[in-house]
Amino acid sequence: MLETKLSLLNIAKKELTHSLDVLRRAVSESHGNTTTGDQSKAEGKYDTRGIEASYLAKGQQEQLNQLEESLAKFDSLELVNEPDQVFTGSLVVVSTDEEDRNFLVLPAGGGVTIDLDDESYLIITPTSPIGSALLGKDIGAEITLAHTPHAYISEIY
Repeated sequence: MLETKLSLLNIAKKELTHSLDVLRRAVSESHGNTTTGDQSKAEGKYDTRGIEASYLAKGQQEQLNQLEESLAKFDSLELVNEPDQVFTGSLVVVSTDEEDRNFLVLPAGGGVTIDLDDESYLIITPTSPIGSALLGKDIGAEITLAHTPHAYISEIY
């Protein structure tokens, strides 16, 4: 299962690196437009295009910084084959009365689904509702998921 985790981690890193490249280009364009763009220049005292463009550029820069920090954490992830409890880097199978769901707890990339070997894995972050419900729990622990009253951790890798 460690091999599966490594494959999933590499796919997630590749996807996030691509997102990072796209965001870098957007930040570069936003910064250029706020300082030199003709469309950002005010045409009257109530024209706020320049201010709005600077807010956008600032928000994109913050998002870029957070993504860079999260990607840096990928390199220091400890991948244990069969841990006793869920922690960042764990692959967790949550079972319900109807199905099993695979979650991969990573520092970034929450909400991304990766398909590998006929299985789907949803990346969750430790700060997400599901991630915080899983962290520190062991096999057999019951957890609460939205719209799923009876869920428990059946496997941890």
